[in-house]
Amino acid sequence: MEEPALYFFHSDRAKILLVLIITLVFAPAGQNASAAFVDRIESFEGSTKDDETWEEYTTYAQFLQDDMLFLRTQPESLGMSDYTTRTVTVGIGEAVSVEIHDCQISRVEYSNSICGLYLTDNSGGIQTRTGQDDDFIALVFSYYATSKESYFVLKYGGNGASIGKTINYNPQRPSSKNPYIFLIERIASNLVRGSVYNTIDMSLICSDTLYLIHPDYSPIKDELYISLVANVDTDWDNVTIIPEPASMVLLGLGGLIFSLRRRQR
Repeated sequence: MEEPALYFFHSDRAKILLVLIITLVFAPAGQNASAAFVDRIESFEGSTKDDETWEEYTTYAQFLQDDMLFLRTQPESLGMSDYTTRTVTVGIGEAVSVEIHDCQISRVEYSNSICGLYLTDNSGGIQTRTGQDDDFIALVFSYYATSKESYFVLKYGGNGASIGKTINYNPQRPSSKNPYIFLIERIASNLVRGSVYNTIDMSLICSDTLYLIHPDYSPIKDELYISLVANVDTDWDNVTIIPEPASMVLLGLGGLIFSLRRRQR
């Protein structure tokens, strides 16, 4: 079993995808484009779960043959399941992304289907689901069975309550033919940006920022764990952290382009 350490992208396709993410994410923010140090922390390869890095709450997790994580929720259950890092966190100035390749629609009548990327203080550990933790930030896909409407929502909250905004109305659900990259960037202690990209052509679907003002005026914690959350069967892949300092991106981008050009020759 591999050590749960961070490691770099290896394929040309992944490297190009990574460059596009960095370019699209940091450019709109008006930040110094001088670059970020980028690591992938989980590609869900193999068939053995990494219990040292991840913990589960009411989740039946298994690895698929095409190196993805499949989170199967309890049959006919409306409760959330989550898969959360034990030690790896995302701090201020950092970003995290995940690919969602499938998010099933619940077969339970009048139920809502939700899957999304959360950052959480994990205060409840495996005793509570992520939405019940003291602090969380989330970018989610939601489908409402009664209205047959769907949304991408950026939100934050804690203890079962949340505040947020719709950043896209009636998108298609994540699927094998329509996979998405969900990305959350912690711009400041009280500001986040959520973005959704099409995984196939890297086109930007939507992006928006959200100010974090906790109901009790306490700040969201600086270091938050990564949590993959859903109440329906969902396929996940390639959890990636973009840590500070962002000043390394141009250097890395220049080196990447040069190496790819040499390889093409």
